[in-house]
Amino acid sequence: MVIAVASVTVTDSDTSSIRVPVDLPFGRRNGFFWAVSASVARELETRRTSDTRRYEPKVGSALPTDILFYASKVFAWVLGLTLFRFRVTGRHNIPLNTGALIASNHQSYLDPVIIGTAARRRTGYLARETLFRGSGFFRRLITLYGALPISLEGSGKDGIRLAVAHLKKKRHILVFPEGTRTHDGSVGPMHPGVKLIAERAGVPIVPAAIRGAFETWPRHAKRFRLHPLSAGFAKRFEPDELRKMSAGEFCEALRGRIASLLNKLP
Repeated sequence: MVIAVASVTVTDSDTSSIRVPVDLPFGRRNGFFWAVSASVARELETRRTSDTRRYEPKVGSALPTDILFYASKVFAWVLGLTLFRFRVTGRHNIPLNTGALIASNHQSYLDPVIIGTAARRRTGYLARETLFRGSGFFRRLITLYGALPISLEGSGKDGIRLAVAHLKKKRHILVFPEGTRTHDGSVGPMHPGVKLIAERAGVPIVPAAIRGAFETWPRHAKRFRLHPLSAGFAKRFEPDELRKMSAGEFCEALRGRIASLLNKLP
């Protein structure tokens, strides 16, 4: 499902030449007439620049997408509070006026829903490119909710370009730096690729932690069970702070903040 971004080398030319014509509605509430005119403009621009289509999932009109997303978020909150006693802390650490990478521990398939529900703004996330193949319901669903494709077969540059482009447009993206779901509920080693993306985009990294998802739906279980869930957000790594840290220092610091936050969650 959702994956972390491994460490790769991306030159300045890789990111400066990116042009993403379609405007995914992350965290924006639009008026009806603005939504209609913007939708038409996006479609015309997409057709004119067909070579850039592969960098952008087609999500349709902004207004229906926003309505569906926020309705789903309300439903998730109600469901979380009634069945899972859902709790959220540290939301003030998520910036509202800039792009941001949210880096979370990875406990289960429920994690994107949990973080998406807890976050202050609409949040996209990176997902395996293979999930976008075909024309099935699942592909449409994850695209509608802001999934961005990244290839596991090569260097993953396309996914990184797409992530950087969205972050520069002040969007928020969720990543799981461990690269896989936990086997025992603990926080595993981090991959440094999130630091690369954040530095290229000039955005902060917000550490996040999820508690209870492993007990609710561990990686080898076919069904989930009811268990209290909580999520939290820790002090973010600002761009200036990231530039002063080596990849190894950052990975240790990120893991430490996530593990510390995890231990404090109810």
